[in-house]
Amino acid sequence: MTRPTDLRAVFLAAVCVLAAMAGGCATDGPDPATPPPRPLTDLIWDARTGGFVSLGQLLNEAASADHLLLGEVHVNPYHHAAQETILAALVARERRPAVVFEMMDRDQQPAIDALRAAGRPTADELAEATGFKDRGWDWPLYRPLVALALEHELAILAGNAPVDETRALVRDGVASIDPERWRALGLDTPLAPAAQAALVDVMVQSHCGHAPGDYAVRLVEAQRLRDATMSDVMLGAAPSPTVLITGAGHARRDHGVPLYLAEQAPAARVLALRLVEVAPGATDPKDYRDQIEGLPRPFDYLWFTPALERPDPCEQFREGLERMRQQATEGDENATPLPK
Repeated sequence: MTRPTDLRAVFLAAVCVLAAMAGGCATDGPDPATPPPRPLTDLIWDARTGGFVSLGQLLNEAASADHLLLGEVHVNPYHHAAQETILAALVARERRPAVVFEMMDRDQQPAIDALRAAGRPTADELAEATGFKDRGWDWPLYRPLVALALEHELAILAGNAPVDETRALVRDGVASIDPERWRALGLDTPLAPAAQAALVDVMVQSHCGHAPGDYAVRLVEAQRLRDATMSDVMLGAAPSPTVLITGAGHARRDHGVPLYLAEQAPAARVLALRLVEVAPGATDPKDYRDQIEGLPRPFDYLWFTPALERPDPCEQFREGLERMRQQATEGDENATPLPK
C-alpha cells in the first residue's frame, strides 16, 4: 500500500517540473515514478476565463495578491504538496507572506510567539507547543509547510476560532458570543438566503444526516464564526500579505473567508484557489465549479489532483458520534454538543 508520504513525493515530483521555471520548488527525497495520467490531473483552470493556465501564470497572480487562500481536502497529500510548492515559489519571488493556519486556534498564538521568541524552533516543537498532533489533524501532512515557514522566518498565525467558543455556539447559539465581537467580525449581516440554505445542506451532509433543524443552523453559525475569525487574523497581519491554509469550504468566495475579507477590506486583492480531487468520469472542469445559483463563483482557480482513496466518512462519523454519546453519558462538560 502506498503511504501518504510516498503520494506527496510523487506529486511534488510532477509539480516541481512545472515550478522549476516559475520561481522555486520544495521537495525532499528521490524523484519517484510519475503517477498514471488521468484526465484533468495536474491541470490548473481559471474559473473566471474558462481556460487552463500554467503554474507560472497562477504564481504571477498569487505573488500580487494581498490574501491567497489555498483550499484543500485535509487528508489529501497531493494538496499539501501543491500548497508547499506555491509557498516556496512565493518566497523565491521575494514575497514574505504570513502563513495562517485553520488548524491552529487563535488562542494558541501566544504559545507560538513565545516559542519563536525563545529561539528557532523546529516544526515538531511548534506542533508540540500548540497541541497540533492531539487535535485530529494529520501532522505529517502539515509538517513540511510549517517547516518551510520556519526556515524562511515567515510569520505563522493561528487562524481559527477557539474550540471552546465554537462548542458554546453550537450548544447555546449566538447568545453565547459577545455581541460586540459578533458585530466586529461582520456576523450581524446574515448570509444570502441561497448561501445559508447551501451551508445548512453541507452541514447535514457532512454530519451524515445527523444535523436536523436548529442544530444544523447552529453548525452554520459556528462555520461563519470560523470564517470571520480567519478573515480577521488575515487582515490583522497587514501590511504583510497572507496565505491561508484551510479546507476548501472555508476558501469559498460565496460564503467563506473571502466574503468577510471583502466586507472588511473591499480594496484588498483576494485570490481563492481550490485544490480539487478528480472524480471518475468527470472530465470537464465546468463539472467542478460548484456554483450556487445567484451567487458569485466560489473560486478563482481550480487545481486538479488525483483523488485519495479513504474509508467511508459516514462510517467514521457514526463511530465518532458513539464516542461523543459515551462522553456525554459520563458527564464530560467539554464534550462536543450532540444533535437532538
